[in-house]
Amino acid sequence: MKYFLSLVVVALALSASAQDSTKNFKPSQGAFNAEVNFKPFGSNPISLSYLRFRTFFQDNIALRVGALYTQNTDEPNEDTESRTSFFNIRPGIEFHYIGSNRLSPYFGFEFDVASRRSEFRSVTTSGFNNSIIDIEIENASDTNGSNRAYNRIGFNFIVGADFYIAPKLYLGTEFGYGYQQTNYKNIIERSGGSIQSESNEAKSTEFGLNFNSAIRLGYFF
Repeated sequence: MKYFLSLVVVALALSASAQDSTKNFKPSQGAFNAEVNFKPFGSNPISLSYLRFRTFFQDNIALRVGALYTQNTDEPNEDTESRTSFFNIRPGIEFHYIGSNRLSPYFGFEFDVASRRSEFRSVTTSGFNNSIIDIEIENASDTNGSNRAYNRIGFNFIVGADFYIAPKLYLGTEFGYGYQQTNYKNIIERSGGSIQSESNEAKSTEFGLNFNSAIRLGYFF
């Protein structure tokens, strides 16, 4: 399937190059698009977990918002369960400038708001007196503190480009430089409903480059 999708993209690009080179393929005011991550040689070529939408309120200025949601439940046996979920939303603005009739380079800014939730529960029976041991972990996915829950805020300066391989259809790439602050939640362990241990909250900050390794595949409506 992934090789078929790659051939489709190449065919579209070749078809587009054969069309009138003077035609402008770039969007204008009022255009609206949806976008997914495209990894032609990956196990999942098209990722629907991350979606981005964009609308042009001027020919060269667009508002955008990206959203990501994932959820995972692991049940190694009937008495043990761990759950994690992650949500990320990135609203922003893009300023497009002169490129060519197919190429649309831009720069812009976006906010980054994210949250991860985690929990763990295990119910076992002691072999010594057959007593039931009920362990609950809040804000982590196991007793080792893996996948610690957090809230994150950030801000990115972004630079990217879209290349229109056909009318309304484009491939793009993007990278940014930004700031993130992550506030980790305290991990609480309960046994039989009583708190057995509790970690302290923690915080980290980061400045640096960030890059979307996937190709952005989008279509304008």
